[in-house]
Amino acid sequence: MIKANPRQNIKMLQRDQKDRGIPAKAEVEAVLEYLRKEGFAGRISMKIYLAVALAATTGMRQGEIRALKKDCIEFVENNVEYEDQAIITVRENFAKTDGFKSTKGKRVRHVLVSNVFAW
Repeated sequence: MIKANPRQNIKMLQRDQKDRGIPAKAEVEAVLEYLRKEGFAGRISMKIYLAVALAATTGMRQGEIRALKKDCIEFVENNVEYEDQAIITVRENFAKTDGFKSTKGKRVRHVLVSNVFAW
């Protein structure tokens, strides 16, 4: 039998990390504007700008964006209410180690992307 509790001598790790919080709208707009300018100037890949813009405007996760295929994106045409918008069908997630797999929620969902041509 153990006479003393071995957990008594374990010290907890200190959390010296600040809460990140939610970025302000102005901060997100500034990041997107910077990435757009750098992308059009050829200093960074436009894929980076588009991925960040898509994540910021839709809430999609990185793996979901990486798993997008051409048939997942449907541009809305001939509809005044949804003009210049697209519907993205999120079916799967892509991870470098696991490859393609189902999304975190294990469900297919549809995401509306507004002003897609303004990007």
